[in-house]
Amino acid sequence: MKTLYGVFFCVAITAFLSSCTASKHSRNSAAQSTGWAMPQSDPTGITENFNQYADGRLFENESPAPVVDTQKIVYTAEMDLTVKNPDSVAKNIIQLVKSNNGYVQRGSNTFLILKVPNNGMNAIITAIETQGKVTYKNITADDVTETYYDAATRLDNLNKTRLRYLDLLNKAQTIEEMLRVEKELERINGEIEFLKGRLLRMDNSIQYSTISVSLNKKVKPGILSYPFIWLYKGVSWLFVRN
Repeated sequence: MKTLYGVFFCVAITAFLSSCTASKHSRNSAAQSTGWAMPQSDPTGITENFNQYADGRLFENESPAPVVDTQKIVYTAEMDLTVKNPDSVAKNIIQLVKSNNGYVQRGSNTFLILKVPNNGMNAIITAIETQGKVTYKNITADDVTETYYDAATRLDNLNKTRLRYLDLLNKAQTIEEMLRVEKELERINGEIEFLKGRLLRMDNSIQYSTISVSLNKKVKPGILSYPFIWLYKGVSWLFVRN
């Protein structure tokens, strides 16, 4: 009798286990047929995004190489003039610059730094030359085209990156994730402001050329100096004649 009960018990256990296995298989098959899947630990994928972009360079290099529309040139001029009355000449030059839509960046009665519209630079230089004797003049042109458009492209990328980090901030699920995004946003905002300021300064330098003018007072020789002056002129005349 005990043997009969033992056989019956084993059969019952086997049937129960088979039923559980079939039920589990049925649930898995139903899930596959309906497209339903067990929920993951990170349904939004936010953790994966944070881990992937933890170095703080999310999307920052996505824009293509900049397209150069116009050449960006910064013009600078330096002039030294010998004049009879530096005060009067300085006032004349300042008035000249202001009447031509320019302004004085820094000035004194002997030294002026002028900002003038790029398209009127040559005319203003010519007018300044009439105020005295030009002893030195130098004009330089600095091509900042590549630097300008590189900065503009970098700014565009940073603005796009900022929008994506704001989206990540809205999806943040933990305090740690929020702090990480806010730290990157702070860095990005700082770089954006820096590039905006740099582009504004370059725009100003491109639109307004810089003219530096030094005014030296003409020294009138004393009475005792005249014999030496005439001697110098006489010797020079002899050398030229020979």
